[in-house]
Amino acid sequence: MSTSPEQLHYLLLQYANNNCTRKELLELLQAMEDAGHDDALHNSLQNIWQNISDSDQLPAIDKEVLFSNIIEAAAPVYELPAKRFSWLKIAAAAVLVLALGSLAYMYLNKKDPPPQKSIVLLQPFKNDRAAQINKAILSLADGSEIVLDDAPNGTLARQGRTTIIKRNKQLVYTIDPSVQEEEDLHFNILTTPPGKQYEVLLPDESHVWVNAATAIRFPTAFNDHERNVAMTGEAYFEVAHATDKGKKKIPFMVDVLPSGKGAMAGRVEVLGTHFNIKAYDEDEDIKTTLLEGRVKVSATSQTPLSTDNSQLLSPGQQAQLKKNGDIQVTNDVNVNEIIAWKKGELIFNNSTMAEAAPIIERWYNVHVEIKNPHIATCRITVSFLKGETIQQVMDVIGAYNDFTWKMKNGTIILSGKGCE
Repeated sequence: MSTSPEQLHYLLLQYANNNCTRKELLELLQAMEDAGHDDALHNSLQNIWQNISDSDQLPAIDKEVLFSNIIEAAAPVYELPAKRFSWLKIAAAAVLVLALGSLAYMYLNKKDPPPQKSIVLLQPFKNDRAAQINKAILSLADGSEIVLDDAPNGTLARQGRTTIIKRNKQLVYTIDPSVQEEEDLHFNILTTPPGKQYEVLLPDESHVWVNAATAIRFPTAFNDHERNVAMTGEAYFEVAHATDKGKKKIPFMVDVLPSGKGAMAGRVEVLGTHFNIKAYDEDEDIKTTLLEGRVKVSATSQTPLSTDNSQLLSPGQQAQLKKNGDIQVTNDVNVNEIIAWKKGELIFNNSTMAEAAPIIERWYNVHVEIKNPHIATCRITVSFLKGETIQQVMDVIGAYNDFTWKMKNGTIILSGKGCE
């Protein structure tokens, strides 16, 4: 199908919420015609369904009225032969009626949900090639890629009314103010390899610091209804305030994608400004730490959302989203320690070597092999700056504990007695 899964999902939401513009309605008709029985359609409907809480109200669907409205909206602007229109566009309208009817049916039967298929929008989108070549990669909406480490400063690309500019380790998305017409959503994906970080200034002027071994997906231009990005790995957000033409605040959502290893998916709804999200593959929990403002953390796994698995955070609190969907909130966390990576600092505070190993791996693009399980329990409290070498770091850590280390083909091997 020519319409991306993300755009199909957006159009379905727009129609379900009665927010479709004429252009969006026509695009949805064409997408439905192209999709047919495509899995993307099923997955988008499933994704909408699982995010509907029991308190939400779906509009009543009168199939005959809906069908008539679609035909009336589509007919005047399609200069196609009558025979083609009568078969193709009416078929597309019928598919849309059935699709939205299915959405209503799923809502009414939420207490006994059907088995879930994999959800397109919540699948990890890591680009392993970034790690293979050890360079940050920007994937554009048309599928082309820009290796950022090799690209010169200046304008990288133009997509719709958006210009992408590189300034050293920062990407800046700027909107042409002379273009007022709202455009279709086009998504970019930034992936960083171990050992490298990047900054992104989003088109709404929100600022995102992207840690090593992270992928983040975002539109090249936000619309007036919502601002939605998705990520896996670790990122720090400073969200800009934005309102629509009616001065209504435009929500900012961060979808945290599952790692594929049994981890939960999560969503962070931004009610404030500054927060950090950490969700690497090897992490047991998705950790959201709030510095300023307020955020709401919710589970978005294979079960429907409810008020029981969402939490509001205040500054200084951290939410840990567990694999079973529970959310544990910790008060008065050391936020400076948590965002130290953003300032180029590597801090271990009473961390075990088992906890420190994956951080060292991401920081220095190495693999850590622990020969003796007693070494994994050794605890370290020490800090380093980004410029310090792996040799300096391992010499200091080894001096604190009873083990030795050596480097072989990019692997740090720890051996010795360790800690009891």
